[in-house]
Amino acid sequence: MEVRTKTIAAMSVARVRHVGPYETAGLSFERLFRWANAAGVAVGRVLTLSHDSPEAVPPEQLRSDACVELRGEAEPADGIVLDAIGAGRYAVYAYLRRELSGELDSEYLANLPRFG
Repeated sequence: MEVRTKTIAAMSVARVRHVGPYETAGLSFERLFRWANAAGVAVGRVLTLSHDSPEAVPPEQLRSDACVELRGEAEPADGIVLDAIGAGRYAVYAYLRRELSGELDSEYLANLPRFG
């Protein structure tokens, strides 16, 4: 995995907090995609905000936020927070998830053009 720093402009996001091993955060993203699809919310980039170092914090206590960039107005659902990420330099890396789970896969792929 190549990690680099990048200057990112401020953006509005919807986020879901995940506590536990970083590898299990996929369910939080699935929840965000289902919400965006059902609510007709236009989204852009997909991000993970990792708050803890896995070298310093036990796996069951790791905190991260699954985020999608908002490209319009949205009403949050229970457990989904609308927030802003400030402009600045961030450590970034690309992660390609090769599969989504069953029903979500077809919902998400069918709506990719709307998601931007």
